[in-house]
Amino acid sequence: MSKKKKVLRGFSNIHFAPYVDGEYQEPIKIEGAKSGEFKLNFEHDPSYADDILFDNGYLYTGGEGNITVLDLTPDEQSLILGNKKVKGGVVVNSNDQAPSGAFLFEKKFKNSTHKRLYVVYNCMCSNPGLVMQTIEDKAEDATCEIPLSVSELSDGNIYFYIDTNDSTVDNTQISNWYTQVQMPKEITETE
Repeated sequence: MSKKKKVLRGFSNIHFAPYVDGEYQEPIKIEGAKSGEFKLNFEHDPSYADDILFDNGYLYTGGEGNITVLDLTPDEQSLILGNKKVKGGVVVNSNDQAPSGAFLFEKKFKNSTHKRLYVVYNCMCSNPGLVMQTIEDKAEDATCEIPLSVSELSDGNIYFYIDTNDSTVDNTQISNWYTQVQMPKEITETE
């Protein structure tokens, strides 16, 4: 019996799909992915009845994280931060409202061509401001670390992933991963 691969590396092919009028739009690629982090917060929420612990569950209280990229183009900044494109660039206004949307990305399995494809459904970015660093002995590439929040969908789903080497994977989901936001599909009894 062969072992299932589970060593993952990398972070690439990041896309953002705005959520408009109750549905996700086509994902748009964000170039220059460096790193990402999505922290999910669950708060202990016990319930007592009849002088005993009745339910010892946890309640999702939102999440936060960040995406770090080389920098944002004016189109990308407008897409994920809601800033207005103007002649030659972007203007940031105190009334700007970042759109809600889904982030899609992938990690690669070590020593394999297979990937794990992710979608984090209900994210909203915050403007990172401006960060500068002088050029000294060695110049470093400028990066943009974009803070974000993570909420759940109305059905409670927060994120979803598929492994391209899983025997039950739906190949149409793999081929459509970066063209439309995918939702989980249940395993049937015959699979």
